Amino acid sequence: MYPRISLVIIPHWLVKVLESHGLTMSHALDIVSLSRILCHDDVGFYVAINRYLFDKIHKSLRETFTCFDLTNAKSSVLPDADGFYPSDADVSRITQIVSDKLWNQFATPDRMPDAEHLLDVMPHNESTSGLANPIDVEQQLNFTVFSIKDDVFGITFSPKETNISPLVQTIQSYDAVLSLLSGLYGFEATAQLPLFNAYSLACRYITA
Repeated sequence: MYPRISLVIIPHWLVKVLESHGLTMSHALDIVSLSRILCHDDVGFYVAINRYLFDKIHKSLRETFTCFDLTNAKSSVLPDADGFYPSDADVSRITQIVSDKLWNQFATPDRMPDAEHLLDVMPHNESTSGLANPIDVEQQLNFTVFSIKDDVFGITFSPKETNISPLVQTIQSYDAVLSLLSGLYGFEATAQLPLFNAYSLACRYITA
């Protein structure tokens, strides 16, 4: 059996925010920690990116990973800078605030995240649905997957280079994540993943 692993989309702006506060990627799984350094709107929009854009990322990724549920992750709660954990009441309160923003404020067509938000360098939450040429994630973006903890992985996206074959770049993205997974779970388990099948198919197209 292949491993049960989950994925969280990490926007570029969140990477920078975590770095500027000296926090780790594990804090990206903890909306309580994020609420100490971001407004609730920004946290809610980050959660909305994961909820609403997961279905737009590469099919092989969706079939290999489950979407990490940021609003149901009590095991990911971390202490503050003084080493104190939030109370259950505080965790519930913030989870409710963020969930309300997810299912109400950012669930409408004019506020829901678009694929363009995968590349944001600032926590913008304006709709980009009116763009003439919306991003096709699978065709136009490369991805980088990295381990966060246990069986939870993060992913960031970047535009494909214009001077290299898009398929070659996709294969490179596949190769990197499969190498990571193989090192963690072994080749036999990794070879059973849908991601490995997509990689093999893409390689056949290159060599055909």
